Amino acid sequence: MRPFQLRSAGPWLGLLWSLLAFGAAAQKTDTIFLFNGDRIIGEMKDLKLGLLRVKTDYMSTVYVEWDQMQTLRTDKRCYVRLRSGAYFDGYLLPSPRLDHIYIRTKEDSIHVQLIDITTLYRLDKGIWPRTDGSLNAGYSYQQSNQLSQLNLNGNALYRADHGTVSVGFSSISTVQPDVEDNRKQDATLGWEQNLWGRWTSGIGVGAESNTELDLGLRMRVNLSLGNYLVLSTHTSYLFGGGAQANRERSGEGEASDNLEVFLGNRLRFKTYRFPKAEVTIDLAGYYGVTIRDRWRFASNAFLRYEVMKDLQLGLEFYEQFDSKPLDGGPALNDWRVATTVGYIF
Repeated sequence: MRPFQLRSAGPWLGLLWSLLAFGAAAQKTDTIFLFNGDRIIGEMKDLKLGLLRVKTDYMSTVYVEWDQMQTLRTDKRCYVRLRSGAYFDGYLLPSPRLDHIYIRTKEDSIHVQLIDITTLYRLDKGIWPRTDGSLNAGYSYQQSNQLSQLNLNGNALYRADHGTVSVGFSSISTVQPDVEDNRKQDATLGWEQNLWGRWTSGIGVGAESNTELDLGLRMRVNLSLGNYLVLSTHTSYLFGGGAQANRERSGEGEASDNLEVFLGNRLRFKTYRFPKAEVTIDLAGYYGVTIRDRWRFASNAFLRYEVMKDLQLGLEFYEQFDSKPLDGGPALNDWRVATTVGYIF
């Protein structure tokens, strides 16, 4: 028997390496045609608020301004939503008309103008390729009164075929000697389902506490229906309402199971030219059904500025109001402003 010779494996290793290299290159076959005549070949990921994210071999990840594109081509399944609210699942093909593409679905081929597309992303397999989000942290300290504040928050969004799953958390802690600590904590999990046109429905669960509002714990579940009054490449504005069931416990131990109805809105706006910033505003008002004449308001606002790739500086504001705390005391209000540094993934 002849002894095994390592050099005999050389041709097979070379063939395997060639196949792997070919397979990796074959994945990045999407082509973007720009108005200036340039072409970008890579792996198209998603369009968010005016920027198309493309992963390339020669420039890593690049962001292409949507209004600079002439047309594009990809043989990967994509989710596409238009200004009208209509959404499609299909493949994108170039059009002979400038600023247009074809969306090839299982049933038809739709000719659309690029400016009418507000949302676009690849329907990749797996959870991580369809997920993005951010983690933010901030800390402040005042020497004069030894007041320190720590702010942590994060969110993630998973894009399903016809809806989204969102998860988020926030925690703000304020500590000062000889003063009771103040803490606000919140965690949420929600599903948003695309309906017809610009209509959408949602279900959410969450838990929160706030010592300033004498809230030991509130566990909640809600159902909502909303409409995107504004839906464009850079801006989305959702207005809606619904019902929410709560199980609450005050800081003193008072407990209540109650029902509320609510109205709220959600604004998202982003600019990709100077200043490269993102604005998020969420407002909600609640009226008690089982606790009559109880009003609650909640607002959150974020201004984030990108200082470098995947790194943002942020200014955050929140305010909460409760006209009838569970312990029967006077109305309570809580608000804070914080600066943060955030990482985008």
